[in-house]
Amino acid sequence: MKTNWRAISEVAAALSIVLSLVFVGFEIQQSSSVARVEALLSYTSSISEHQRTIAQDPELAALIYDATNGIKADLSELTSAERAQLYTLYMSVLSLYYGLYSSVEENILPPEYLAIIEDPSIASPIFRELWPTMRVLFGAEFSAFIDTRLLQD
Repeated sequence: MKTNWRAISEVAAALSIVLSLVFVGFEIQQSSSVARVEALLSYTSSISEHQRTIAQDPELAALIYDATNGIKADLSELTSAERAQLYTLYMSVLSLYYGLYSSVEENILPPEYLAIIEDPSIASPIFRELWPTMRVLFGAEFSAFIDTRLLQD
């Protein structure tokens, strides 16, 4: 019986290619999982830091409450310092939301995570007044998302 070494080597080569592709697929899957976890940890850490900042500043917490609940319903009712505080706060929140939105758009996080972006303070009359000046700083798709998701009446 004559051994056909050429056929054996071709089968071995094909088998090693298949095994290599399986390994690469596994590595890509692992990498995607790590990216998802890192994105989610980064987002939750940022939100936690943001909430801690508000909790440690009673005046800011009261201002947010007043703006969210219509007690201060438009910019004319705010001091210039309060306007600056709210503008900065809204930009910070929008930046966090933009990061989350981008992670979903890039398929790093699943679309269910967009449900997190249901913030009543973003739908406040004061935010609505400030939004036209802020929206130009974000992409058209994200701005449209905010318009339809949070600002539609």
